[in-house]
Amino acid sequence: MLEIARCTHEDFPRVFERQHIDEHAVPAIGAYLGEVLVRNLGGRWIPRQKLDQAQVLVGNRVWFPFVRAHRYMRSCQSLMDFSLTQLYRVAERNRG
Repeated sequence: MLEIARCTHEDFPRVFERQHIDEHAVPAIGAYLGEVLVRNLGGRWIPRQKLDQAQVLVGNRVWFPFVRAHRYMRSCQSLMDFSLTQLYRVAERNRG
């Protein structure tokens, strides 16, 4: 999985308006992450009334791809602290 481009030159939360990140990037990244869990790990979407609460069941564990995407896109540091690749690898190990 690709991590967002380096933040060494630009701190994206300051360059892009927070509203645009939350309205466009976060849903796209969350949907992508969820679909990767579904397609690669045999997960199943569990829809909720609010998109950001949608879950993906992998094995006997539930993952929140939109919550992860929201945390992931908070800052340059959060790209590493809430790595999408890390979540995927943990889900892969725990899929049962």
